[in-house]
Amino acid sequence: MSSLALPLSQPREVSRRRLSLRRVVINPQAGEAQRRDAPAPSQSAMRTVKSAVARLEALVRDNRPASGQGEPVPLDTLMRGATTLPILHNGEVYTLRKTRYGKLILTK
Repeated sequence: MSSLALPLSQPREVSRRRLSLRRVVINPQAGEAQRRDAPAPSQSAMRTVKSAVARLEALVRDNRPASGQGEPVPLDTLMRGATTLPILHNGEVYTLRKTRYGKLILTK
């Protein structure tokens, strides 16, 4: 049994993936020639690490919730044909009212 359990009501923010690297040599003779022409192992290792980091950053960026303001929502979608909309904020009920002239009034 795992030591960490998330309740089902909480969404997972970031899924974890395990990155594995493997090297497959099909022709050992050709591999020797390629090794002579290949850059130093430290440069190759750095490229591999940078590639893995870039993929991980992309995964985190894609799974991050949208920040800042979102897309504008039409007022008719929120009001659903009504002229008033009760809004609960910090335990207080506010009322958003649309006037007949199309103005919005927010009252406590």
